Amino acid sequence: MGKLQRPLDPEAVEAADENLYAAHGSDPRPNALYDADGNQIPLDGSDPALNQEWETQYNKALKNKAPEPSDPASDNSAPENVVGPPGTAVAPVKPPPTFGPQPVGCATQQCAKTHWIKIDLLRDVKDRPKWWVKDSKTKYPYEPYSAKITSGPKVGALDSAALAEYDGIPAGSCSIKFTQFYKGIVAQLETGSFVPVTTLSPDDKAKKLVLTGIDSLFAPGVEVLNIKYDIHNLESDTVTLEIEGAKALGKILFQRELSADEKVSGDGKLLSWDGKANAGQKSGNWVGPEDSPYVVRLKAPNDGLEDEKQTRVEIYKIELEITAPKNKIILNVPETKIQVKATVQIKKKAGGGTVTPIDIYVVFTYIANGANTSAANSFAYNPPLTLGKGGDAGAVYWAPHAEHPSTTPDNYNKTCKAEVISAAGAKQGTAKTWFKPSGVGGNKYKVKAEVFASDGTTSLAHKETAEVTIWRKVVFSPYEMDGTDHVRKNGTHAIMAGFYTPDIYVEYELGKSNIVPAPFNVKYIGLWDHATQKQLDWAKHSAKTQDEIPEPTDVTDSNGGPGQARDAARKAIQAQAEAWRDRIMSARQDGHDNWAVDAGIPADTIIGIVSDHPKFSANADKKDAETSEWTACPWLKIEIPGVVDPATGKNVILRPDDRWNYVQGYVAPAQRRAYIFDLGPKKEARTRIVIAHEVGHATKLQFERKQFGVGDHTAPAAGLMDRTGSKSQFTAAEKDILRGHK
Repeated sequence: MGKLQRPLDPEAVEAADENLYAAHGSDPRPNALYDADGNQIPLDGSDPALNQEWETQYNKALKNKAPEPSDPASDNSAPENVVGPPGTAVAPVKPPPTFGPQPVGCATQQCAKTHWIKIDLLRDVKDRPKWWVKDSKTKYPYEPYSAKITSGPKVGALDSAALAEYDGIPAGSCSIKFTQFYKGIVAQLETGSFVPVTTLSPDDKAKKLVLTGIDSLFAPGVEVLNIKYDIHNLESDTVTLEIEGAKALGKILFQRELSADEKVSGDGKLLSWDGKANAGQKSGNWVGPEDSPYVVRLKAPNDGLEDEKQTRVEIYKIELEITAPKNKIILNVPETKIQVKATVQIKKKAGGGTVTPIDIYVVFTYIANGANTSAANSFAYNPPLTLGKGGDAGAVYWAPHAEHPSTTPDNYNKTCKAEVISAAGAKQGTAKTWFKPSGVGGNKYKVKAEVFASDGTTSLAHKETAEVTIWRKVVFSPYEMDGTDHVRKNGTHAIMAGFYTPDIYVEYELGKSNIVPAPFNVKYIGLWDHATQKQLDWAKHSAKTQDEIPEPTDVTDSNGGPGQARDAARKAIQAQAEAWRDRIMSARQDGHDNWAVDAGIPADTIIGIVSDHPKFSANADKKDAETSEWTACPWLKIEIPGVVDPATGKNVILRPDDRWNYVQGYVAPAQRRAYIFDLGPKKEARTRIVIAHEVGHATKLQFERKQFGVGDHTAPAAGLMDRTGSKSQFTAAEKDILRGHK
């Protein structure tokens, strides 16, 4: 403070006090001027900032003070009203100035401040009921109080004689509240039982034990609870610190006696507690938010002294993560487990949150969208298992995580209660579990993490994820023969998105293109010969072998008139033609089985090839597709296994020298590979449909769904998945199958 002229003006001092308290009346409490209950704290000159503010208020009051008019005619003969016990002798004082006409220049007249009040707390000697507390004390020294004095609010304590006095105050009404007595009365009324509020015995002079401050909350295991107290003349007595749950009074969680140093008389002394219990069921563990708030009590039981305040342990927030990038859960395998992680933070004194070693349990639940597919309406991939789980009381939606012991009241159908890791380290404060949702594309869920109080029903904090959607996914590594680019150009994500629209819930991904190694760049992979690591010579391979060549007489008889000889000849030639067919088809299968393996092409790939086989490929040269091996038998026809006539649903029957099929692409299920033929730059639109069609087949290799129909095709001309890919879009029924519906 600056230098002030001494002695200080009493009225300016009082005005400065009042204005300083008024200026901070709405500040957050407790603070340097007000305690937590709103009582004013006496000024002690320990805060430089407040000192400077007070000095400003004092100088302002001194400057604004109007001079008192003098009244030489007045004397001390007039009696003065006395505030105090009857018969109290009071020194003569100057009477207040006479009110009435005043000299010019005195526009206002201050009230005279010549009164006084004395506070003395004594035992009431009136007769009381039998249940009234027995109290032999006559005086109550050091008893704390708050008062409304005509000169302003006051907070203090009685002196050693149980007295307090204020002099030089204006006339008016005053009131006094003995705060410790009041607190005892409130406790008595709240509990319904009598609580002694007396604090001293006749033999214990000036004994005092008062809790003056406590942290309103703290994070056990990370922060300590600071406890401020005043203590006087209890060095030889037992003084105990106790903590119990406010919701379970009487169940002590922590208890210890104060040390000799802690009992040395003094004001503003400090105790601390780390938050670990040493009694009851939680002994050895940190207290947590589930039983908050907690009662902190100092007591000297032999002296009837006791004071208490409350503190809390509260959850700051729950952070919740689910492994669902872009709110998508990719669920190709129905039993896939999706990790869910909750991190629980406890509030810190200074604000914000922190993880702690407190034992906490997180209850995980889920909220299913009302439009989710029921089990009964979804594909049964492994009966009785279905892709859908809605309406299935026995469905399992959760699985315990190895790092976090968990329990469940319903066999993990709806609920998983997981333990938060309390040990120090990167995982402290976290709880993990596995979520096992439905496998139907388009189903939606929210996951919820919640912490409850110890009653199991009162929610302390919760967090929900955004709604996540179930998707399925097909992923291909593209390979192309040197000189071709039809897959990388026409099988992009952007182009396929025109077929695999969002309502199908199938995500398509094409990786970086790879080039087939040079030795394996052949025209027909169906003619690949594993033994020689080369393509077979089609002219030689398609020529009949010695065993397949009909006898000349059989050829003649087979073309003759009806009869036994013709029938026998035709039967022999038919068998030879079918043997020729089987040899060619067997070699084709060997080519399919060996070419990709020999070329080092992995599974789950989409391969751009020139063509498949002279007899099967729509883009095979006509001179290769049409042979002249059986022209001598115009009546001869053979069945081509696996090549279905859309009109009849049966294998096609045709002349052996004709083209056997018009394939533009195919999927080899055993290989998990899709082959797309090079149809040329003028047929890019068709190439895109072929890719979309073959990817449709390949979905069954990468996730669960039912067949589109016979041969995994829909009915002729029905949609993109019919045998010819006659449509450029999936039908509604085809979309349902891709999603996982029946």
